[in-house]
Amino acid sequence: MHGKIRQIVTCVLLLMALAPAAAQATAVPDNPTVRIGLYFGDGALPSANLENSTGSGYRFGYFDADRDFHQLGTTDDTQITMLKNKNMYLSGGAYSETPSPSAVAVGCYHIQLPGSYATYAGARTAANARSGAFPVWISGAYSVRVGAYTSKEAAQAAQAALNLSGSTIAGPGDDVVTVANTRTGEVLFQFDGGSSAALAIQPGLDDAVKTTTWFKGYRYYGAFQYRRLDGGNLTVVNFVLLEDYIKGILPYEMGSSWPLEALKAQAVCARTYTVMNLGKHDTYGFDLCNTTDCQVYHGVNGANSNSDRAVEETKGVYVWYHGELAQTFYFSCDGGGTESCGNVWNEDIPYLKGVSDPYEASVSSKISQYHWTVTYTASELKSILQKNSCACADIVNFYVSQRTDTGNVYSIAFEDSNGKTYTFSKQQVRNLLGLRSARYEIGGGNSGYYVDGMGTKLDTVSGLYAINGSGNTAVIGEAPYVVTGTGESQILTPGASGKDTYTVSGSGWGHLIGMSQWGAYAMASQGKTYDQILTFYFTGITIQ
Repeated sequence: MHGKIRQIVTCVLLLMALAPAAAQATAVPDNPTVRIGLYFGDGALPSANLENSTGSGYRFGYFDADRDFHQLGTTDDTQITMLKNKNMYLSGGAYSETPSPSAVAVGCYHIQLPGSYATYAGARTAANARSGAFPVWISGAYSVRVGAYTSKEAAQAAQAALNLSGSTIAGPGDDVVTVANTRTGEVLFQFDGGSSAALAIQPGLDDAVKTTTWFKGYRYYGAFQYRRLDGGNLTVVNFVLLEDYIKGILPYEMGSSWPLEALKAQAVCARTYTVMNLGKHDTYGFDLCNTTDCQVYHGVNGANSNSDRAVEETKGVYVWYHGELAQTFYFSCDGGGTESCGNVWNEDIPYLKGVSDPYEASVSSKISQYHWTVTYTASELKSILQKNSCACADIVNFYVSQRTDTGNVYSIAFEDSNGKTYTFSKQQVRNLLGLRSARYEIGGGNSGYYVDGMGTKLDTVSGLYAINGSGNTAVIGEAPYVVTGTGESQILTPGASGKDTYTVSGSGWGHLIGMSQWGAYAMASQGKTYDQILTFYFTGITIQ
């Protein structure tokens, strides 16, 4: 059911591209297996533990290019650890690359016994006949190795002591992954698929029970793959059915207690986004990561009957536009209006049009930092611009130079003391200053003081009171301090009248393209259904 997913999706997308604009939406594979990167890049792991939550034991094997699992062997152990084949040390239930006096060493040098075996059972039987031996699979053939020594010399000494004639010493390999008992350090299995295959662990001894597995404090459905890119640490990938993956997204992208119809809208968005972005991180050997760069995913710890129901009642439902799957972007909250894709990124997409949002404000009190304020001094702005390759002089003005139809900022401008203007637009209006969204006003400079996140402006602070650090009220003096955008306090000198300080007062959080998650919450709370939510935020789409 899960085989040939890449070829099928490619054919599906090709057929959709050839279809006329009003064509019926083409079906996608039913509940395919997706690959989700859990630890990778700089976050790859030297060791990775698994523990059965539901089910028992594990199957060793690998996934082929069609995402079909090929079983090589099994273990009844319920707690196992995958290790890169370097010297590792077990102490207090954890593996480390740093030796300690009380640690159990799991070395990367082994005695390779002569001969090979056609089956795992044959290699396992041979290994059971000798203390410290374990089966190995190397690019299609089974063999047996003995011991786990921390140096070649130690392995050679053991080889001589055991009188293992015809054996050789196997050292660390760039693609080798060792499977050990988490509690004792006993080596259970070793895998070397070269560059063509990576070790996969399928929880459970068979498919009779739907397993869940503990990994790094989270419970996951599905299997796990361990690849050593360039001979480094373990890139850990969760191979999981699409619908089970979506069950692990909802608790973290929304919340399992949110209104059912909002969760349904999120489920359809997440499902469509997943299939549209298969292979996004092929460089690392997976489809999507588990962070905000893709979709936040940490297994099913936070899932409950409410969030699972949202997935089950929308199973196989996607967002389409003229017969093609849509890019269903979403974000936290819009502050009053979403944005057209072309006003933020480079491409105009017909169903990603900005809309004024009359719903979200009704739940603004539930949203942390819905209204926000950031203050910058002119010198801070100068420094930011210079770090972005602008050879500017002192900044004397900073303002919104253009807005979009929904009231968001399209471009901002900075004027320096030499009369030169520096303009930034689209995504830069948020990213340049690290702002929460592109929905904001700019105050200060020659415009006075903005004193809260609601856009309240004062021309002067003369005669005003403030609460000091002791909780007492006091008249603001002639030289008040402000907190800058970097969290530092800076004095406003007498006569400055706030002209060297600029305050950005905004609302919302995110890129503002597609569906507002809090807007979906608000609409669902007002009785709107998930399809009404989706058709509000995505223009001209169909849902099926």
